[in-house]
Amino acid sequence: MFQTKIDFLNDIDTLRMNLSRIDKSLKGDGYKYQDFNDILEEIENVIKKHNLKLGFWQFPTFVDGKNGEVTVVRTTFYSKSTEYEHSLNTLIFTENLRWNTENGSKNLNTMPQLVGSAITYVKRYALVACLYIKSEMDIDAAPIYNNYENGNSITSKQASVNQKQEQKKISFIITVFLKKRCLI
Repeated sequence: MFQTKIDFLNDIDTLRMNLSRIDKSLKGDGYKYQDFNDILEEIENVIKKHNLKLGFWQFPTFVDGKNGEVTVVRTTFYSKSTEYEHSLNTLIFTENLRWNTENGSKNLNTMPQLVGSAITYVKRYALVACLYIKSEMDIDAAPIYNNYENGNSITSKQASVNQKQEQKKISFIITVFLKKRCLI
């Protein structure tokens, strides 16, 4: 069993080290984000190119939490040759979703659309966090009146602050995953 885990972790490391940066190509309301399909395609291409014996799947499910059942997206990476697998659960906070004018949305989304968007969001960022997928500098925290989405540039000081905030977010996510023994 020990060697199967080592082989699995070596394949995960090869995958992580060979993933290209994926730019945030889609636009939201004042922010940009990575296309989930671009992420999947990049992962699949690296697995194929390096002949890795890896696969993964993601699906929403329920698990028992401290205060009852909670909704999560389960991401499972597995070895196709040894059947070793490792899963992690990422919470989906669907109970806070509001539709139409309550959430300030310009589109008239239905509750199923909002839940679907939340699931896709969690799936995207679970993969980004676990595999350390890089993108361009994240300036989502920049004020709306001063970000590149509106054609304005941000100051280098603000960019530095945003970069530090992003590094703190990534460090926090990695720490949480380490505590949960996610792939590391």
